[in-house]
Amino acid sequence: MHAFGAFHDSCLKEACVSTESYVATNLSMSCPGHLHTNAHVLFQRQFKPVSVIELFFEQLTHFTLSPSPEGCDSIIHYARVTLEGGIFSLIGTFTAGPLRLPPGTPSGVWQRQPGTGEFRVAGRRLSWREAPGWLGSETRYGALENRV
Repeated sequence: MHAFGAFHDSCLKEACVSTESYVATNLSMSCPGHLHTNAHVLFQRQFKPVSVIELFFEQLTHFTLSPSPEGCDSIIHYARVTLEGGIFSLIGTFTAGPLRLPPGTPSGVWQRQPGTGEFRVAGRRLSWREAPGWLGSETRYGALENRV
């Protein structure tokens, strides 16, 4: 993951969260008694040698995403993976800079709004892989047909 450059100048392309809970055809609910929430998280970046990675968190303990405000970019400024107390955490911030500054405004004047443009994913297990063929706008997770 070091080759991904601390996620700098990358973007969170997609995230998919799933659980083992479900409603059966007889409408009964099934909920396992263990941590059963998982997340796939896909990142793309503008540099080589590694331009796309997918992280898979199992036994999720935390998942938050506070998007960049409207009219601002979603470029990741910095993110890091840590292991503490048996929990892997990915914590990051978006640059969240304005896509357009008002005329005459010098660049670098803006400040990121606190509480926006941040993400955190944490779980008991973490695996990752390169996904070199996954650059571009195509959706990789979820049903591609019959969307509601």
